Amino acid sequence: MVATTFGDTSKYTDGNGVQHEAKGVHIVGHAPAAVEGPHTQIAFRSLATTNALVLSEEPCRLLASALACNGAQCFVKFYDKATAPSEADTPVLIMPLTSNTFFPHTQDLLGGRGIHFENGLAIRVTGLIAESDTTAIGAGQVLGFFALVA
Repeated sequence: MVATTFGDTSKYTDGNGVQHEAKGVHIVGHAPAAVEGPHTQIAFRSLATTNALVLSEEPCRLLASALACNGAQCFVKFYDKATAPSEADTPVLIMPLTSNTFFPHTQDLLGGRGIHFENGLAIRVTGLIAESDTTAIGAGQVLGFFALVA
């Protein structure tokens, strides 16, 4: 992947030669090697809850995500588990989403190998960063896409 930044806008070309533009994000990295295995793509639209959701009930790698926050800042929490997470669980990754922005995390997570989840992959989206936060976000506040490989 090749990236350039112009003011608040990053323009980049992905590994397939497709041009993209992301406002308020600077993207750097390299096109990853092909990842073997069945791929799953999941679209996400938040509800007016903490959005406890299982993305995979089996071991997987998160290869890419693209998340848009259409309101106040919120936090996507990733869990290594095959059941819906609760505030009692500990996330392995917390991704902050600032207000009214788009965050493309293309296939460059860990150099294209993705982030490994041994037990499965679940998420919650809350209004505050604390691991045990139960602050619900708004319906449609977060729109997203996740790409996984078994």
